[in-house]
Amino acid sequence: MQLKLYTIKPEGFNEVRNKIMIKLIPLFLLSISLGLYTSFSNLNYNDGDYTSLYIAVPIFLIYIGFSISRSMARKKKMFESFSLSIDANSIWRDIKDTPSIHLYRTEVEQIQVLPNKVIVIKSSEKANMIWVPAQVANYEDLVNVLSEIKPLEYSDSLLKKQKWNILASISMLGLFVLIFFSSNKLVVTIAATIFLISAIIFLKRFKGNNNIDYKTQRALKWYWVFLAIIVLRTVFIWMGYVK
Repeated sequence: MQLKLYTIKPEGFNEVRNKIMIKLIPLFLLSISLGLYTSFSNLNYNDGDYTSLYIAVPIFLIYIGFSISRSMARKKKMFESFSLSIDANSIWRDIKDTPSIHLYRTEVEQIQVLPNKVIVIKSSEKANMIWVPAQVANYEDLVNVLSEIKPLEYSDSLLKKQKWNILASISMLGLFVLIFFSSNKLVVTIAATIFLISAIIFLKRFKGNNNIDYKTQRALKWYWVFLAIIVLRTVFIWMGYVK
């Protein structure tokens, strides 16, 4: 079989931009809201002096715009750098600043097609799962080639799993609020325990995952510092340093 190369079709990123924005904007707004609440919850505006608020809000909004713009530019570069190569023996997936994934055709255990036309190529190693965007050029030809490797299965199980992951993320944010905005020893201890256990499971799950870019992998190392801060806050509350 002659080597076949599949890349993202021109303007393919435009089709997914809105979906990404729907996820990014609420996340940034929620983060900024928490930041504003933290900064101003202890201030008294009874005298009508809102000067600091008038200054802070525009700065936060500019920060949101800059952060979203920067994030979208990075995602665009990564998305458009996607390439999938298939020959008689192997499948390669390459994305900018992300570990390459190589699978022998004999290693492929399952190929799923999600309702949004995203194709998922699975092997026994979850870290080497290949996600093929629906915006790949020559999509129908790719479907025919992959069907020769394994019969395609049409399923929405992974989309349902993603919804559970979103719900879990919201729950983690709720625990974060309890940990840093409550001084009740029992509440903070329970929230911190659940948060720490969940966070460690998360880190182990994503350790060595070849679908995570290098920048995110480096950032995950700092996650341990954040967990240490949570432990220290819990200890300080029990020792009476935080009231």
